[in-house]
Amino acid sequence: MKKRVVIAMSTDKNFIFPTLVCITSIMKNKSEQVSVLIYIMFSKNVTDKEKSEFLLLKNKYRNLEFVFLSIKEDDDSFYTGFIKSKASLYRLKLASLLSKENKCLYLDGDTIVSSDLFELFSKDINNYYIAAVRDLKLSKKAIIRPKLLKKVYFNTGVMLVNLSKIRKDNLEKKFHNLLMNNNKEKKLYFVDQDIINIACENKILPLHLKYNYMTHLLRIKVLSKIIYSKKNWDEAKKKPVITHYTFIQPWQKNALKSFYKKWWSYAKIVR
Repeated sequence: MKKRVVIAMSTDKNFIFPTLVCITSIMKNKSEQVSVLIYIMFSKNVTDKEKSEFLLLKNKYRNLEFVFLSIKEDDDSFYTGFIKSKASLYRLKLASLLSKENKCLYLDGDTIVSSDLFELFSKDINNYYIAAVRDLKLSKKAIIRPKLLKKVYFNTGVMLVNLSKIRKDNLEKKFHNLLMNNNKEKKLYFVDQDIINIACENKILPLHLKYNYMTHLLRIKVLSKIIYSKKNWDEAKKKPVITHYTFIQPWQKNALKSFYKKWWSYAKIVR
């Protein structure tokens, strides 16, 4: 019997290549028995030629299917905070955009996958809106403040999403109201992530750090160890399932290629 993993990703014109690299890593490390369906949410500035690059991957790998979603409701007036791309907000509409699915795994484009994802996708989240990995709560301008370390806060660049429960509880309306309020007040800096944390409070299943091993944590190890056990930290560092290149991305000029060699190994396959 075939196993199936449903994934959602979002991209604008500037994130096409990293997204292709992530998908390549997924397909290189998946089990032969697993089929992958990926919903790609494109911003309106992505051309048909750029979309066709994803079809090249479909022709290259077995058991890979795409559904393309062109998001037409881009509103240039939305305040996106630290993340400048409007595509970061698309995850707030997953439940309505993926109307035929009960559950999906959302991945940011600045991730790579090193193991099969079926175990993660199969986790029981019936009583939760999402499952995600804890992150350090930062203040505006990404400054670390001691009082914020006490807050239970999750990174939403990798999350298992209970689409059925979000639809049932009409949570997208709450997402939208928070987004509109922040558009006026501009109090949330990591806008989409902060909104999900607020709206889903007490309904988030914590995941092992290995499912979202964020590279910014390596720069602040002392603080990171406040919220992760040594066992979690050591296991994630030794064998991450998903590596998330937060803040400094491998393709940026100030990135050390030696530190990001795993990402570049997949990038070379795409090229």
